[in-house]
Amino acid sequence: MNNSKYIKDVKSYIASLKKDIEVSSETYKNRVSMMLPIAEQWLVLLTSDKIEKTEVENIAKRLFNIINAQIELVIIQDLFHLVSNWADKNGLSTIKIKNWKKELDVKFLKFCIRYYEQNEKDVKEGLQEGEQWAFGLIIAKKWQRLINSSSINQKDIDSIINQLLLLDEPIGTMWRAMSYGIREWAAENGFKVPSHDQLKEHFNSKFQNFIGDIGKEEEN
Repeated sequence: MNNSKYIKDVKSYIASLKKDIEVSSETYKNRVSMMLPIAEQWLVLLTSDKIEKTEVENIAKRLFNIINAQIELVIIQDLFHLVSNWADKNGLSTIKIKNWKKELDVKFLKFCIRYYEQNEKDVKEGLQEGEQWAFGLIIAKKWQRLINSSSINQKDIDSIINQLLLLDEPIGTMWRAMSYGIREWAAENGFKVPSHDQLKEHFNSKFQNFIGDIGKEEEN
């Protein structure tokens, strides 16, 4: 069982988590810091000689309980994806893990819709600007239709993934989280999608281009 990639991903997650904890408010810090010991425990398991299904399920259960209570904190969902993906690829997933994932998908989708509806409302009332809020709401509702549909195909999945990749506005945390959520949901339902790393590289590239454009504007 070669876990080198997963170990690297978890180490990267822990580093990001610690950075978030350092710069965050006390309230946010207290909510996010509870993920750190679980991430570190998962890292220990990945470096062990053998991992039992019960150990994986216990980690997933702890994550589910935290995320279920704080669905708006998108950073804490990433570790659940890492654990569930590893379990799927190594034949150690369980019915409970799969059901928890489905429940979190639906709950997170509802949060996405509320989030983009509120921001779109703020745009209409002149409280903020940006076309990405309306586009985000369109994508979220499209995901909702796909989840509720009894018949979807690869063309439907390709369409929503392409829309996620084509956004010209600056990529925010929520857009990334929704993109990863849609990607994970589609993959678990047997559809062909870009890897998590491919999405991450794409969004990082768009962000760097955005920062570069700002720099050019300031020089002029």
